[in-house]
Amino acid sequence: MQAKLPGTDDVEQPDQPRPPTIENSEQYALPKKADLPDIPGIVWGLFDTDGETRYVKGDTLTSPAGVDTEQPPHGELPANAVVEGVGAYIESYGIEEIEIPDYYSRFSDFEPVINTWTTTATGIGYGIEQNMLRGLVRLANGSGRIDHDKTHVILCENDTVLVTGPRGAFIKDLWGIKGDRTDEEPPADVYQNVRGFSMPEENETALEKTEAVLDALETYTDYEVSEYQFNRDRGKHIFHTTCGREFYPRGGPILEAGPASSVVGEHTYDYRGTTYSATVEPEDIDHGIGDTIAPMIQTTKTVLGYTVDWKIRDYVFSGNARCVDAILCYVTLTHTPAENSEGDVYLDYAVNSQGEIIESYDLDD
Repeated sequence: MQAKLPGTDDVEQPDQPRPPTIENSEQYALPKKADLPDIPGIVWGLFDTDGETRYVKGDTLTSPAGVDTEQPPHGELPANAVVEGVGAYIESYGIEEIEIPDYYSRFSDFEPVINTWTTTATGIGYGIEQNMLRGLVRLANGSGRIDHDKTHVILCENDTVLVTGPRGAFIKDLWGIKGDRTDEEPPADVYQNVRGFSMPEENETALEKTEAVLDALETYTDYEVSEYQFNRDRGKHIFHTTCGREFYPRGGPILEAGPASSVVGEHTYDYRGTTYSATVEPEDIDHGIGDTIAPMIQTTKTVLGYTVDWKIRDYVFSGNARCVDAILCYVTLTHTPAENSEGDVYLDYAVNSQGEIIESYDLDD
């Protein structure tokens, strides 16, 4: 019996979507280094895992400044090559097999498929479009015609796509789909209620960021939100205020913003068997909640709270020195006015952080 998609009950549910299947899927795995396709312009790097699936990361080969970068000869896109666990990946994440055109000359007729509706840096959601599809099918097939018996394109719920072909099986993150590349409208089931406004948004992190910005605006500004608009051309959630301004929440890390008392004291971090510690004293906190941090031209940062973060830093260009840093983070509401192509000025808000290193340890490899 096929495995159910993650999140379903153990009880048989015939109406639930089932993962697509590929006969003898492990034939596409590439268990040996010698099995990886030798493609000019693509380099195979580190191994990684996802559950029962192991893969080696593929990337575009880069060249030093002034030297032309070698390009894949047939337009192949770099992707992660599956070493083992092709079937396990499909069972865990697969939701739909995409029908591909018969010939490369017909890929221009392929309509984008949106997997997750969310405002991205480049569009209205994550999906697959003709250029991505062509590049991945080329990666899996190489030169010549498409081997339709071995070529499968599986759309996955974790915003990746798995492609098989004579060269093996490959996994790649979906691309952002621009609003002008498709006439498709968000289906009713992707709309979420946020402060009484119905928003087409499936990404939980994006919803958290929107809530964080609205909370901060309500507390630290005089703006009152009155209307909401989904702008597919700009790929943004636009909010209108009662005073006639408009703004959109921008991306940024989701950090728990606590009061000063939540960060004062000792903090520890375990890394490779060693415990590092750092202490935040009250005098280390230079800015209070509600304060504005070093305003730049047209940019303001209002402190919402504090957190302590730890970072591993690599200094590749200075002898590979490496550090563990303890950072006191000011979680802020950052505001930068911006102008769109029509000349209208809108407000660009984000909840992110500004950090100050309070302790640093050199690592000896």
